[in-house]
Amino acid sequence: MGPRADLFKITELFERGLLKSVVDKVCDLKDAQEAHRYL
Repeated sequence: MGPRADLFKITELFERGLLKSVVDKVCDLKDAQEAHRYL
C-alpha cells in the first residue's frame, strides 16, 4: 500500500465525483486467493 496521504487524496477524489471505481472481474469467495493475486 502507498502512503497514508495518498489514501486521503483518493478518498477526496471519490467524494468529489472525480474518481470512479471500475469492477472488471467478480470472483467466488472460494477463489479468494486467486482473486488476491489478480489484484
